[in-house]
Amino acid sequence: MKLLIFFLFLFLAGCKSDDKTPWIPKDETSEAEKKNTLFVFVGKKIFVEQAPQDSNSMDAQFKAKYKILERIYGTFQNDTIEFEVYDHYGIPGFSHYDNVLLFVSEFKGKYYHEKYQYFDVYPTEEGKWAGVYHDFMGNDALPPTKQISFVKDVYLPRTIINNDGELVHLKYSAPYYKIVGNSAHPLYGYSVEELFEIKKNGVLKWRGLFGKGNENWADSTIKTEMVEIKKDSVSS
Repeated sequence: MKLLIFFLFLFLAGCKSDDKTPWIPKDETSEAEKKNTLFVFVGKKIFVEQAPQDSNSMDAQFKAKYKILERIYGTFQNDTIEFEVYDHYGIPGFSHYDNVLLFVSEFKGKYYHEKYQYFDVYPTEEGKWAGVYHDFMGNDALPPTKQISFVKDVYLPRTIINNDGELVHLKYSAPYYKIVGNSAHPLYGYSVEELFEIKKNGVLKWRGLFGKGNENWADSTIKTEMVEIKKDSVSS
């Protein structure tokens, strides 16, 4: 039965892609929102490929292409989107998942990933998308309060090998996960709308997309590559 629901979910998601209206409209009374070019969507990976590194950048560079399954915020007319990715730590974390909630911004006709901003998401038995709780969310989000029934069993590894070849033990807190062997199975989760609000009221607000931002942003070590691109454009 779950398998039937899963295929029905994918079929309906494909049908919804014909509707270009985002779930969450922009607040046209906000100057920051009127100016931002943010597009947030649930996407399915087509490819993420490493690109030649800019000599002026300390980050690894990638080109990505995704199929748009759901439009959450902002406008974009095509059913697939290509964008550039910059990651100081190597391979982008979101590339390890099939379906993700992604945050990209447009500048001079090209789209750029909002650095490090994404959530892995999974279809639920209610016909929606949901994300799971990660301890690395830290103070950005309160733990979820709703139990989620996913269409397919979702499990995450308890250990990974990092980019330096080191074994890393990941933390999964009870009661949000059930531990089975070397896997963690999420029991609680967030709706896509809740995930969007986490970023909107956190790092994206700090970056100025939903408010004045932080005046020390230019000196931040986790700044979005968009800041550097715009700075280079002005100086050239």
